Amino acid sequence: MYFVFLEFLEARVESTLSGLRDALQPWKKSKSPVHVTVRGPYRTEPDYKHLQELAGVFHGQGVRILGSGYFSHGKSYSIFLRAESAVFRELWWKPDFPGKDTDIQPHVTIFESNDRESAFQVLNFLKAARISIHTTSVQLSVFDSSQPDLFGTRPVNDLPPNSHIKRDIVAIDDDVLSRARVLGVMLNTKRNELLASKRGDA
Repeated sequence: MYFVFLEFLEARVESTLSGLRDALQPWKKSKSPVHVTVRGPYRTEPDYKHLQELAGVFHGQGVRILGSGYFSHGKSYSIFLRAESAVFRELWWKPDFPGKDTDIQPHVTIFESNDRESAFQVLNFLKAARISIHTTSVQLSVFDSSQPDLFGTRPVNDLPPNSHIKRDIVAIDDDVLSRARVLGVMLNTKRNELLASKRGDA
């Protein structure tokens, strides 16, 4: 399967988001970069010319990351930071999640777990944390989920749409990442205890 990601190119933005994700879930090294999934899945590789045309909507446009939320899928919980941009509706295509245009929820997934209590601890942490990011340094890329280690992502354009604009702002309390690491260690300990308990019951 192929997906189209919106990736963050500015080092502070990327390191803040990936650092937060890694701190809260230290036992899981993600195979994909921090991103917003805007299109997919495609069963065959998407047409790059069409994607290049779509990428043009980001000229002069930025993305704001502010606020948090969650999805639940059966027993699985995904905790995310909300992403906002005036152009997301033009880009959005997710055939597995049909709905009205008003139903789209662009987001950056930060934490995933089958444990509801752990998921809501992370959600409450993100709600209390003061995180506000605005970035124009973005690009569309294609992700091949069948071979993530080999191919990673492939940029749609050689030159990002706003490479001439430097308007990236990262506002985050100094202690957020350190507190996230403490919470991640606690959640990892709980996770290991649950796994050990299940093995003992087997």
